[in-house]
Order: sequence, then structure tokens, then C-alpha cells
Amino acid sequence: MIFNARGREMVYLTEVHKITILQLIGYGDKTRTQAEVVRLFQEKYPELPPISQGTVKNSIDPFFIDGNLN
Repeated sequence: MIFNARGREMVYLTEVHKITILQLIGYGDKTRTQAEVVRLFQEKYPELPPISQGTVKNSIDPFFIDGNLN
């Protein structure tokens, strides 16, 4: 187990997880909030430690900036 500076367990997301986050965010006028995405992601992957809204932001920013997930 790996922990961040705040003592929270860090989650390493696979490409599939990041794609799922992008799908959960939605597009156009059908977008969800980061809080809604966190809740839905946890429902879909209950075996993973909970993600934060910061994780959602850090996962989607590269896609909207560069057009890729890395």
C-alpha cells in the first residue's frame, strides 16, 4: 500500500479507469460534477480505494489539454 502526504492511500488508475472517468463526466450539456463522478466511480469499482475530486480533475485535464490520457 502506498500513501500520499496526507496519509491517504493512493490509487493508481489504469487507462481503463481514466476512460471510465471521462465517460462518467459526460459531454456538452450532459456533464456531471466531479463529486458525482467520484460517487459513480466508487459504485462501479468498490474494490478500489475511494478517489478524490482532485483525482478526477487530474485524470481529465490532460485529455482536454492534449487530447490524450497520459
